[in-house]
Amino acid sequence: MNQGSATAALTWVVYDVFLSLDREILSVWGASWSISKVLFLLSRYHTILALGFFLMEAIGTKHFTLPLNIDTQHIPIGSGFYAQISNSIASRWYLGLTEVFSILTGELLILIRINALYGWSRKIVVLTLFLFCAETVIGLVTTIQSVRGGWKGLMGSTGILNCAPGQANIPDVNVARIYLGLIVRKAITSTRDIEVAYGRKGLPKFGFLAAFKSSPMTPTLYLCLRDAALYFVLVFGVLLVNLVLIIMHDRYAQLGTPWLLGTYSVASTRIFLNLKDLTQHHNEMTWSEFQLNSAIEFQTRSELGASHEMARTVRNMRSDRVSDDTLLHHLPLATNTR
Repeated sequence: MNQGSATAALTWVVYDVFLSLDREILSVWGASWSISKVLFLLSRYHTILALGFFLMEAIGTKHFTLPLNIDTQHIPIGSGFYAQISNSIASRWYLGLTEVFSILTGELLILIRINALYGWSRKIVVLTLFLFCAETVIGLVTTIQSVRGGWKGLMGSTGILNCAPGQANIPDVNVARIYLGLIVRKAITSTRDIEVAYGRKGLPKFGFLAAFKSSPMTPTLYLCLRDAALYFVLVFGVLLVNLVLIIMHDRYAQLGTPWLLGTYSVASTRIFLNLKDLTQHHNEMTWSEFQLNSAIEFQTRSELGASHEMARTVRNMRSDRVSDDTLLHHLPLATNTR
């Protein structure tokens, strides 16, 4: 079962790479080196490497079936069983830390996009950084303690990386929930600003579903809102399956690990490519052309506070081209009139 699950997850990730390879070459490989580019490559290709290693271990060894509490002091160092136990421990350390590393890489890539959407607001940066660091610490501590044999403070977890009935690693869905909440909040505030700029009355009650039906919803804002919802559903679904298997002490609890890695990789890289494609389209035009495509005229700046910030950005721009982060921050306030 582990072999089949790992094969399916690896095939899915590799297939997604080939589906979006042309977009990746244009938007990622053709761009200059940045933190986002490094995170994208790690989230995609390191995950493929990790899934390949997981598959190799599941097919060629019995490491997952060996208990963690074997006393190696009375086993001869040169024996084959000692080597098998040593390889098992090393493999579990790699798989455990790789799972945390791959997930955090994908989530950090998402958080960078969130902060760019909010114009790198200090409050949002502090909030997302604090929550990301908290999740990092929790993930590392839980994984390290579990791989070392468990601790009663972690619900008696004694085998996160094997099929024994004692493991109890509880994953979370913090970043996916934060991402969805922040994007929904951005959709509400930006749509209300556009309504005011058009001279319409603000919507007193503006829910999540109404965001998709709103007439002033812009392509960038719609894309962010849609991807946030899909990201939340995917991550929540795969974590829920893992959680149910673990709580039930199911012998196939380890089946969820490759799907967890694959889901975070595909979801985070797809969101990154979608936003890159949209900003790449507008990046080819000058600011004057970008202004002509906006339904918000500069004379309405007194009514729309966010446009003051846009005007300051225009005056401070050194070139006539628009950067990705500038577009990502301002595109939600611009609707196409054509």
